[in-house]
Amino acid sequence: MKGYYLFPALLSLASVIVVLEGFSLLTILLTGVLLFRIFTTRNKPIIIVSLMTGLFLITVTLVRPHRLESTIIETRENFTVVVKPTTVEIDGQFLRFTGSVINRKDDNEEVIITYKLSSEEEKDYFEENGVSRVLKIHGVLEKPEDAVNFRQFSYKDFLMHEEIFWKLNAEKIESQKGIKEISLSYKIDHLRAELFNQIDKGIGGVTGSYLKALLFSDKRELSDSNLENYRALGIIHLLSISGLHIQFLIVMIERCLLRAGVTKETTAIVLFFILPVYGIFAGFKVSVFRAIIQAMFSLGHRLLKRKTISLDNWSLTIILALLINPYQIYAVGFQLSYLLSCVMIILSKQNWIKNLSRIKTSICLSFLVSLASIPVLSYHFYEFSWIVIILNLIFIPLFSLFLLPLLVFIFVLKMMLYGLFHIKLSVIFSDKIILLLEDLVEKISSLYPFTFVTGRLSVIGMILICCGILLVFLYLDTYKNLRLFSIFIIGTAFIFIGLLSEKYSPTGKVVMLDIGQGDAFLIKEPWGKGNYLIDTGGLSQWKEIEEWEEPESPYSIGSDVVVPSLKAFGIKELDQMILTHADTDHVGALEDIISEIEINEIVASKETFFDPALKKLWPLFVRENINIESVDYSKTNKAGPNMYILYPFNPPEPGLKKSKNNESLVLYGIIGNKKWLFTGDLESAGEDILMEHYPQLKTDVLKIGHHGSKSSTQVAFLEQLTPEIGWISSGKNNLYGHPNQKIIERLKEKNIKIYRTDQQGAVSYQYTPVPFTNNILEDMITKIKDKEN
Repeated sequence: MKGYYLFPALLSLASVIVVLEGFSLLTILLTGVLLFRIFTTRNKPIIIVSLMTGLFLITVTLVRPHRLESTIIETRENFTVVVKPTTVEIDGQFLRFTGSVINRKDDNEEVIITYKLSSEEEKDYFEENGVSRVLKIHGVLEKPEDAVNFRQFSYKDFLMHEEIFWKLNAEKIESQKGIKEISLSYKIDHLRAELFNQIDKGIGGVTGSYLKALLFSDKRELSDSNLENYRALGIIHLLSISGLHIQFLIVMIERCLLRAGVTKETTAIVLFFILPVYGIFAGFKVSVFRAIIQAMFSLGHRLLKRKTISLDNWSLTIILALLINPYQIYAVGFQLSYLLSCVMIILSKQNWIKNLSRIKTSICLSFLVSLASIPVLSYHFYEFSWIVIILNLIFIPLFSLFLLPLLVFIFVLKMMLYGLFHIKLSVIFSDKIILLLEDLVEKISSLYPFTFVTGRLSVIGMILICCGILLVFLYLDTYKNLRLFSIFIIGTAFIFIGLLSEKYSPTGKVVMLDIGQGDAFLIKEPWGKGNYLIDTGGLSQWKEIEEWEEPESPYSIGSDVVVPSLKAFGIKELDQMILTHADTDHVGALEDIISEIEINEIVASKETFFDPALKKLWPLFVRENINIESVDYSKTNKAGPNMYILYPFNPPEPGLKKSKNNESLVLYGIIGNKKWLFTGDLESAGEDILMEHYPQLKTDVLKIGHHGSKSSTQVAFLEQLTPEIGWISSGKNNLYGHPNQKIIERLKEKNIKIYRTDQQGAVSYQYTPVPFTNNILEDMITKIKDKEN
């Protein structure tokens, strides 16, 4: 029966999700819906096989040995580590790789190792000679970082699914000899590394980098900027091994063998054994595993002279993948690979698709596959590229019909005719082509932001989109029936409502982002009425570093923290950027944010705008058509969502010592059900002026001045304001000792509820106006819930 295994596969997937998500109500309900659909088939074999497979996967997932905690003692400092060579990367002054720590009880455990290179000579040595197979390392263990901002990627959870629980900061490394306890997987990885070394020696350059990426799933040498350009355009999938690559290799081998007089049956046997060997050298990543195992199921049925269809092969492949490692369901690669391949298989068999011309078929498949990917992309990346529908029509043929065959040709020549002139000529030609390709991708990426920002959708938003997509697909299957056109209209409406549900959420937010040592506060009004950011955060450069120490993509508060946080809330445009003063930890990320987020207006004092840190950005403001608003105290000067600027005064108060901190903008307003006072880095002298000019000033939430420094938040200031809540934005283990312990004790003495980013991560005040009433539902939540004061 065609498609026999689809229902067992879907129930197996649902069963694994139910177990790993702790039998949550939502997953149980969705599994119940699937079970109802299975029983409506009234097909006993399908029902029985589905139930048996589902129960088996539940049992396997529950009893499967998966390390949930480390066996390594935290205080341990000396380690013998077997290096996983295909993970070795040198970026600036840091050497990073994954390794297996050898334990006495033969219970080896993987860790992530980071080693700070001491000199350019040492860096050159490792780049030329690589890293020894086994190392003796002296260093300090550190727990991987969990997400400290809402809706962000958790590196800790990612590593935990890989059974990795420690980062090892190596202080000293040296080669260790005489160790033979290397697992089979590490031996295979060393073979892959040796293959890569041969490619580097015989080919090298950008051709070598692309060859390793497209044929062997090794993207380490592709530059971050180029990868980001591919990602921004939605064509990053072209750099991953997929069914397209495997099918090309199968066709190529088949043609070669058949032309050599080999029978079809022998060709199938050869392919059946060659594909897993290739998979080993390609690292058997998720997409590689899916494409190869699916092809092997097809070949196996052919050898057994049994009829099969692609959908059944897909179903058997996902069941096998879940049996091997159920935790891979959390990987975005797993979700996209299996989802999109399934959609492609189902669509390609539809009669209405078969009746279209080749060009129309390509356009429809590109559009519908892109549509199906939106739920996954919006969850993990908060946005999707809409131009990918067009670009796929250009770049897929370019890669599959030209670049991939060219790279295979060069690789085969290299293996057979190492060092000959025409190989070098082919590599030079390939280098030119790839550089032109990268230049084209960069130019298209820089033309316009071709992405639609959705934010990380709520459960309701995600359900709406998924139901909408299913309804659209259902209509297309019966599109000649005009009576069902209403299904298409409803499905399209569901999709658009779901896509816009986060941007126009009825819930407003005030979020204190955790950006380390600095300030960045997001204000998002209900129903998308306005988005505002108070300060940007930023990293202070303590010392100049040499050129060899520069990483390819330096860590940026703006690009790596603030922008993803804004996009996660469905924000691609800020109505106002409000800068309290010009210290780096308040404005340092401004340039990076402007490069990715549209800003309509920047509000700051005249002194801030004329500070060298901002003055150098004036040309950028003009180029991006950003309105500049210089403000100070005035009854008519407002900022943000009806917030009043209380300070600074113009001219300044007599006798006030000039400093950036005491030039901070002070903002006051009502947001939700609470009165808010944002004080920047205002110190005691500025607080005295505020108390003198506003003797009746009260607030519910006080942003504690200067990150909790002892130079701010005096007793008299707290007694006059009588706040209920104090927000402190400070970096974990920062060099300044913020917040000062005396300030913490002072706040506790006044019974002020303290929220601080260094202990609780990001903090969010959420409020929802109740329609047709004056009531507001509100809540204060923290990212790290177990450290509330």
